[in-house]
Amino acid sequence: MEKKFSIEEAISAGWEILKNNFWFILGLQMIVFALNLFPELADFVFEDFSSMEIPLLMIGVGFFILQIIVNIGMIKIFLGLHDKKQERNVGDLFSGVDHFLDYIIGGIVYVVIVAVGFILLIVPGIIWSIKYQFFAYLIIDKNMGPLEALKESARMTKGQKMNLFIFSLVAILLNLAGLLFVGIGLLVTVPLTSLAVVYIFRKLSAEANVPVQAAPGVIQSQVN
Repeated sequence: MEKKFSIEEAISAGWEILKNNFWFILGLQMIVFALNLFPELADFVFEDFSSMEIPLLMIGVGFFILQIIVNIGMIKIFLGLHDKKQERNVGDLFSGVDHFLDYIIGGIVYVVIVAVGFILLIVPGIIWSIKYQFFAYLIIDKNMGPLEALKESARMTKGQKMNLFIFSLVAILLNLAGLLFVGIGLLVTVPLTSLAVVYIFRKLSAEANVPVQAAPGVIQSQVN
């Protein structure tokens, strides 16, 4: 039987979570915005100091790593808010270190796959971007390795690519609408669409009976 999800239900579920946690989520977005802004600000302040090039490069690399960790943390927080099993904790933004390497490897493989698809007359790139889009959620939520997560994402999205494509168009339109309000509307539409994606992930992964892998630390503790 073809797995199904409702775009309307996904948006509605995202809105309910956002509405009930608005100020907390807004605070998270402000932290992320500040982290993204800091390297640019440092580069602007010290642009006339040639001796600062290496320190600025190190700062840039450091904040790039931090941004990835924060992206992982944001996904974990949104999953927790959806499941209503997680206390709201800003510190969880920085809790993604354990998945950092798998996330990086998975992201690189994903980008390469999609890039090759776009070289092959665009359409395969769109299809593959949809097919493998949940790899990060599977790494973070199910403790999967990057290649296993990509493979499982392909299985989850089987028969749902058109529905997911239509949802992507709806999400783009919502964020464009948010951009029209001097960009401030993005503070609502970006988390709204992100939470809707979490709903869809939960729906499809449940219907596909996606297994949860034991985290490395759990395996180690069992061995000991």
